[in-house]
Amino acid sequence: MSVEAVDALIAQFDQEAATVEDLKEQEARLRAADTTKERQKLTREAEKFDAIRTHLETVHAALAGDALTVLQEQRSRVTTLQEAAEVLARSFELGPLLGVGSSPWKELWESARRYSETHAYSDKGFPVLDPASRCVLCQQTLDPGATDRLSRFERFVRDDTQVRLQEAREAYDKQARSLTKLVVSSEAVATNLTDLEVGDADLVNETRKLLGRYEAARTTVVATLGESGDVQVIPIEPEATMARLREAAAKARATAESLSNPTVLSAKLAAVTTKRKELELLHKSKGARAAIVA
Repeated sequence: MSVEAVDALIAQFDQEAATVEDLKEQEARLRAADTTKERQKLTREAEKFDAIRTHLETVHAALAGDALTVLQEQRSRVTTLQEAAEVLARSFELGPLLGVGSSPWKELWESARRYSETHAYSDKGFPVLDPASRCVLCQQTLDPGATDRLSRFERFVRDDTQVRLQEAREAYDKQARSLTKLVVSSEAVATNLTDLEVGDADLVNETRKLLGRYEAARTTVVATLGESGDVQVIPIEPEATMARLREAAAKARATAESLSNPTVLSAKLAAVTTKRKELELLHKSKGARAAIVA
């Protein structure tokens, strides 16, 4: 045996997630034919695989091309309706003050509405335009020009374009917020992956890499939310990993159910014993490396 082969065996031991103590505990349970804990352990593993896969499905649904295409369409709709609303607002440009139809102006108008309907004229619809009423902002009586202007302001706010613009903004903002707050790798997912690493290190590493790609995609998308260009779609194909997670869950459940079968129980014990002896040998090889090399 070459020195390189010895070092390869030692590296294999260092990378092994299972421990000799863990395997001895499994052997003891299997020899005593007490598989209750083992079945419970396998059932929990299956549930963890399923939980991770379900989380990946949720993340993928939020960051997949279809979802981002809808987001882009919503943003384009907001832009189009905003431009239409600005055209309507220009009809007030000849008024005494500029800015009618802007966001600050709309906030002021809605504040005036709340004051009128809550305090000043709670029994009348806003704006109140009868001869005895007063402007809720300046609290002066209304001449015919002011009455006409207030009436036109309300028609502008109630215009179908304004309503659709508000609805479009709310829909876009809701999806944008959900992407901003999306937690790609939650604490529960991270804990489940750590718990599963002993028996399925390769699948766990693959899942972590996939989550990392999703987090990078989320960061990129969120960075473009405040820009005017298209929302960038980053293609990610999770099907292979999800299939492996589904298979791992099914295998864990099947193994848990089969542990009541004496033949399966004997085979499981033999496999665990072989694994334990292999780790013990690797451990001895690591401790005796210098002597082996000599």
